[in-house]
Amino acid sequence: MSIIKCKECANDISDKAAACPKCGAPVEKQKPQEEPKKVYEPKPSYTAPMQEQRSSSKSIWWIVGVAIVIIAAIIVYNNPNSIPGVKIQINTPKPIIATQRADNADASVFNYKATVYATISNQGGEGNVLVTFHMTQGGRTTNKTLPIYMQAGQNMDVKQIFDEVTRLGGEMKYSVDAVAR
Repeated sequence: MSIIKCKECANDISDKAAACPKCGAPVEKQKPQEEPKKVYEPKPSYTAPMQEQRSSSKSIWWIVGVAIVIIAAIIVYNNPNSIPGVKIQINTPKPIIATQRADNADASVFNYKATVYATISNQGGEGNVLVTFHMTQGGRTTNKTLPIYMQAGQNMDVKQIFDEVTRLGGEMKYSVDAVAR
C-alpha cells in the first residue's frame, strides 16, 4: 500500500481507497506497470578486438617490408651498379692470354686437324671465364668456345681441336680470347 495525493484537493490518501475521504473525489486506480516485452535479438557475430586487428595490420606491413628488401637484394645482386650513387666493386676474374700456339696434326691422308693451345692467367678473383678460339682458313672463320672456372691467381692450359680445316685450304690463322662471365 502506498500514499498518493488526491487530484481534487491534494489530500493524502491511500491508493487502496475508492474515494477521497475529504472531498469524495474518486481515486483513480493506477494500472500496474507492464514490463516491456523482451524481444529476441541475435548476438552479433564475433569480431576480433581492436588490438588483434592492429597486430594483423602490423604483420602485413612487416611482410611488405621483407618483400621490398628481397626485391632490392635481387636487383643489386643482378646489377650492383644499377643503384644511383652506389658503385660496388666486385672482384671478378681478369683473364689474360699468357701464351698461345697451334700445331697441325694429320689424322689420315684426307682429314686434317689443327689444335690451338693457350695458357690463361687469372689476375683477378675467382669465377667463370669464357675462352673463345678462332681459326681462319681461306676466308672462312670457325669459332669454338670453352667455359672454364678459374681460382684467383690461377694459370690454366686449355686446347681446342679444329677438324674443319683442310690440307689444301690455304694458310691457317688463329687467335684466342678470354673474358669473365
